[in-house]
Amino acid sequence: MTLILVQESQHRWSGSTWLREKFSVFPGLRAGDTLHTTFETGLAIATSPFLSITVGVLQRYDGLAGIRTCEPAFTTAIAVRLP
Repeated sequence: MTLILVQESQHRWSGSTWLREKFSVFPGLRAGDTLHTTFETGLAIATSPFLSITVGVLQRYDGLAGIRTCEPAFTTAIAVRLP
């Protein structure tokens, strides 16, 4: 059995700029289970009706016994919308 708790939102600042974020928690339900979390955020800016630039950060925590990692991942993307 698994329990997942998620909080997600998207904020549009203007017609061409928006921010989205998502925080997820996967708690251990039994004794000895570990905690896993993820946090994702991204900023997108549309430079034209056909082109947008996205910057994002992903942070994960894995509480496995003996392996405790908390490493970020940074992403960038250019999206082209074809007519």
